[in-house]
Amino acid sequence: MAADAKDFQFPPFYSLPPFFTLQPNATVRAKQMELWTQFVCDYCRFHRVFMLDISESSAIFKNAEIQRQLAGDARKALAKHLVETGAAAWADDDGNGGKPRSERLLIFWRSPSAWADQLLNWAQEMGLIGSVETVQSLMDGEAAEGQEFFGAPRELIMVALQELSRRGRATIFRGGSGSEGVKFLPVELSERMVVDWASRRDTGFSIKGEHFDDFCYAAISVWSVLWLVLTGPEFVPCPVLWWFMYPRQKRLVLKDLQHDEAGDELWDAPPR
Repeated sequence: MAADAKDFQFPPFYSLPPFFTLQPNATVRAKQMELWTQFVCDYCRFHRVFMLDISESSAIFKNAEIQRQLAGDARKALAKHLVETGAAAWADDDGNGGKPRSERLLIFWRSPSAWADQLLNWAQEMGLIGSVETVQSLMDGEAAEGQEFFGAPRELIMVALQELSRRGRATIFRGGSGSEGVKFLPVELSERMVVDWASRRDTGFSIKGEHFDDFCYAAISVWSVLWLVLTGPEFVPCPVLWWFMYPRQKRLVLKDLQHDEAGDELWDAPPR
């Protein structure tokens, strides 16, 4: 079969000549692209291939035993499918919707989110939360040896760091190629975390969004007035109690989150 395939188990379809030709039927082509996508991810994971150039028929697209190789139009269709399904990205895509400057694909045999998790777990284990590291040190630094992302290209590391940045767990310092830096951040006391904690602790309320808590507070106020009008003053204590207790409920959740989730040394912010 293909080169460097000594221990890799090729899928059965790899021995069928029709799968090396772009199928005209839409349903058959969809299945063909699905099989090729899974095969590409499995092959690249096994051989730790991060980049794939579709401009030439590399070993992954050739089967010498049946004298077949994936043609150029089929490789382009596969590349499009890989990108659209999130299994790959153009290696030099600027992220602004422009055309990539080459035909190199960055293959995500692990999702960007999974790579981000690995970087963050490693940073926590190494005690690097709050410190600044160079991207180059993540790629081939001594501290990163033995990690799955060790030896990964800069493009993949940057994708994972951008995911952490979106989560609020990293700040990226831009520089020349390979000279970027990153600061791993601790978890922030955010409204979203309060929601998660509140739901786990069954406190009976939900906060979604930056100002949703104020909306709930106002809604409880209106509820109290309506309750008073419709039921009379003898039933007022229940909604009124909620009206006064809502800010306290939120503060108690924040206090529990500070104490239980990460320790006093990390959560040194006064409850709101």
